[in-house]
Amino acid sequence: MGSFRMNESAQRQHRVTGQGFTLVDVLVSIAVIALLIGILLPSLKMVHETSQRVVCASNLRQVGLGVHMYASDNDAWLPYSSFASGNGDYWNTDPLYLRVDARSRGYDVMVWDGLGVMFDQSYLNDGRIFYCPSHTGEHTFEAYKAQFEGADGEIIANFQYRGEGPDLSGRPQQRLDFIENNASLVSDGFREVADINHEQGMNVLRAGMSVDWHFVDHEILLDMASQAADDSDQPDWEERWRLLDLPSSGSSFWDDLFN
Repeated sequence: MGSFRMNESAQRQHRVTGQGFTLVDVLVSIAVIALLIGILLPSLKMVHETSQRVVCASNLRQVGLGVHMYASDNDAWLPYSSFASGNGDYWNTDPLYLRVDARSRGYDVMVWDGLGVMFDQSYLNDGRIFYCPSHTGEHTFEAYKAQFEGADGEIIANFQYRGEGPDLSGRPQQRLDFIENNASLVSDGFREVADINHEQGMNVLRAGMSVDWHFVDHEILLDMASQAADDSDQPDWEERWRLLDLPSSGSSFWDDLFN
């Protein structure tokens, strides 16, 4: 008798422990998982963008080191850019070029320009330095890898090069020792909408070697890039650089220009 009750108890326990999840249990679990994903995804996206922003800033710092090394070897002159407003070779609407096709001006060579001069002269040896990992447009390092390795063709980067900066009186200078430390020299691209690398601002390299995050509301950033693509007068471009010379304190000081 005792043995029978023990067997019956064991069978009952087996039946209880052998029961699986019900449909309700599964649906509740799916709902909880979906809720957690909905909560976590924006945070994960933000963490991912923050990490890419850090890499972008690191690349800009290396660009800054290259600029200072170049200037140290060239009587404080910045790398020459055909797109700087004081040079007059081109309108300064395409300062993302590292190498331009000079055949349009009667030459048979590709000409390294601006930041690209530092690659050509081995101040910076890794072409990936000139690109932001957050960039989603067509101008990626992979798109120009062959050109960096010696193939013909123009090269467009993700960072916009000013090629000059204001002195204490506000006059543009192309010698680094005359330029104010807080003047912006290089930034994330804003030539056109496709050049925008980040959603809420841009990294800015200053003449004094600091790299700052400059907050700009995404809608204003889009307006700025859209207008820049259509503008043909250089003062508007210089106005954009002058705004980047200021410390970032939100996007309010961009409103008068783009709203």
